[in-house]
Amino acid sequence: MKNNNYDSNSKLIDLMNELKVMSQNATVDSVEETAFVQIINNYQSNSDIDNTIAAVEDALYKNRLTISFLKKKISQLIENQVGELAYETVSLALQLNPVDRDLLLLKVKACRITEGYAEALNILDSLKKSATQNEVIEILNEEASIYKLMNNAENTFICLSRVLKLDPTNEAALKEIWWSIEISKNYKESLKLHASIIELNPYSSRAWYNLGHAHYYLHKYEEAIKAFEYAYIIDEKFELAYRYCAEVCTIIGQHEKALKCYYDYMEHFTPDGDSLKNLGVCYEKTGNLLKARKYYLLARNMEPMDDEVYFFLGNTYMAELQWKLAANYFERAISLQDRNEDYYTALAQAYDKCDEQHKADLFFRRATEIGPEIPTPWVKYAEYFIAHNKLGDAMEILIEAEEYTAGAELYYCRSAIQFMLGEKFEAMEDLGEALQLDYEMRSKLFEYIPSLKDDREIKAIIKYYEFG
Repeated sequence: MKNNNYDSNSKLIDLMNELKVMSQNATVDSVEETAFVQIINNYQSNSDIDNTIAAVEDALYKNRLTISFLKKKISQLIENQVGELAYETVSLALQLNPVDRDLLLLKVKACRITEGYAEALNILDSLKKSATQNEVIEILNEEASIYKLMNNAENTFICLSRVLKLDPTNEAALKEIWWSIEISKNYKESLKLHASIIELNPYSSRAWYNLGHAHYYLHKYEEAIKAFEYAYIIDEKFELAYRYCAEVCTIIGQHEKALKCYYDYMEHFTPDGDSLKNLGVCYEKTGNLLKARKYYLLARNMEPMDDEVYFFLGNTYMAELQWKLAANYFERAISLQDRNEDYYTALAQAYDKCDEQHKADLFFRRATEIGPEIPTPWVKYAEYFIAHNKLGDAMEILIEAEEYTAGAELYYCRSAIQFMLGEKFEAMEDLGEALQLDYEMRSKLFEYIPSLKDDREIKAIIKYYEFG
C-alpha cells in the first residue's frame, strides 16, 4: 500500500512539473490535454490542492497560460466535479481579467459545487447589469439551479418563470420548473404560466405536460387528461405523458380510456412490469378477470419480487370465489412485504371463506397491529364478527380501536351493531357522529342494514346533517 501511495504522489509531482514546462511554452493552447486531465484525476485521489494550485499560479504569473486555455481547463474541472480546484483556478484567472463574464460564470459554477451559494448569487446579481436578453436567461437558469440546491422552491419557480416569459421555447426551464411547482404548490400560477406559454408555443409537449400536472393537482381531472394527451400526440416518445394520462384516467374510473393510453404507450415503448401491472388493474376494474390475470402474470414474470402483483392476483381469484388460490397469492405477497395491513385483511377474508376461523381471526388481528392508526382494518375485523353474528365481539373490537384511531367508518359500523342489538338511542348518537364526520359515507349504514333506508327517523337525521 505504501508503495502505491509513493508511486501515485510521484506521478502527481511529475504531472505538475509537466504543467510548469508546458507553461513556459509559447504554444500552450495546442498542448495535449491528457496531462491536465491526469492532474485532475490525481488531485481527486490525493487531494493535493496546494501543489496543484501552485503549479497553475506559477504558470499564470509567468503569463504563459492564456485565458482561453484556462477557461477550457476550468470547465473540465467543473465537469469532473473538482470544485475546490476549479474555484481556486478561476479566482487566479480573474486576477488577470476581473470583469470577464465567462470567468465569472465559471466561478458561479465552481461555487455551486463547493456550496458557496451566497457568493454565487452575488456574482449573478452583478452580472445582470448591462446583460443582454440571452445573458439574462443564462443568469436566471444559474440562479434557479442554485436555489434548487438550497431547496428554495419559491425562488426557483420565480427564476424559471422569468426565463419562460423571456423564452417560451426554453426546454431546460420547462423540464426543471416542475420540481419547484410541486414543492411550492404554485399550481394556480403554474396553470397561468403554462397556458400563456402554450398560446405562444402551442406545439410544446413539455408545456402541455406541465399544464396537465397543474390541472391534476387542482383536481381538474378531465382537463389534465386532455393536456397529457396533447403532450404525447405532439411527441410520440414522451413516455411519462402516456403514463400520467393513464394514471389520471384510472383515478377517475375511466378504465377503458386508461387501457387505450397503455396500448398507445406500448406502440412506442417496450412495456415494463409496472405498466403491465397497471393494464391488469384496468382490466380487473372493467370486469375482465382473465385478461387482468394475464397481465398480472406477465408483470410477475418481469418483476417476480413485486408483492403488489401477487396481491392483485389474489384479488382476481377472490372475485371468482376461489378462496384457496386467493389465500396462496396473499401469502406470497406477505412473504415479500409483511408490513401491509391490506394483505393481512385480504388473507383473513380468504381464510374466513375457507372456514378456517382460527387463521382468519389471527390475520385480522395482525392487520390491526400493523396499522393501528388506520380505521379500515378495525372495521373489517368487526365486520368479520358481525357476519358470524358475534355482535359483542364486534363492538369490543371497535371500542379497542378508539385507543388508536378515529373515523366516520368506525361510527357507522358501531351504529349498525347497536341497531342490531336494539340499542336505538346509542345507535342514533353514533350515527350523528358518523354523519358529522363524513356525510358522503352515509350509505355505509344501509350496507349493514338495508331496511333502515325506509326508516323515518333515519331519514330525518340524515336530512338534518345534509348541510352540515
